[in-house]
Amino acid sequence: MTFRSIALFLIAGILVVGAACTKKPASNTTAENGQTVMVNTSVDQDQNQPVVDATNSSSSSDVTAAPTSVAVSVTSTGFSPATVTVAIGGTVTWKNDDSTRHQPASDPHPIHTGLPGFDAIGGIGPGATYQFTFTRAGTFSYHDHSFPLRQGLVIVQ
Repeated sequence: MTFRSIALFLIAGILVVGAACTKKPASNTTAENGQTVMVNTSVDQDQNQPVVDATNSSSSSDVTAAPTSVAVSVTSTGFSPATVTVAIGGTVTWKNDDSTRHQPASDPHPIHTGLPGFDAIGGIGPGATYQFTFTRAGTFSYHDHSFPLRQGLVIVQ
């Protein structure tokens, strides 16, 4: 199912809700490609806002949990991959694959207060590693303190 098809279903669902104040049951809709999409439209009674939930029933098994450990290579050009996703309680390991010292640390530079404790103080030498365990959900930006324009992102789910 294309993004455009999903967007059209969502817009249609919002228009149907309009000023309704009662919850409507989910309905099945068949998309252009033959996939069945569940569209649930209702109004949140507390917020008086439309609630739209479109679920592609054929891809429900495609959902995978975030990994509990992820590796990031630190090179002369930055972090690879620059964006990683890890589970809550998961660990990211940065390995210095360069010939100079690097220091992964949470933003903002130079005070590293975005995520207390996430700072490879003193840096990691060539071939060495630094690990940090992420204990809460969120999106955490970081940089190389030694080369602040080299940046990365950790998404914790």
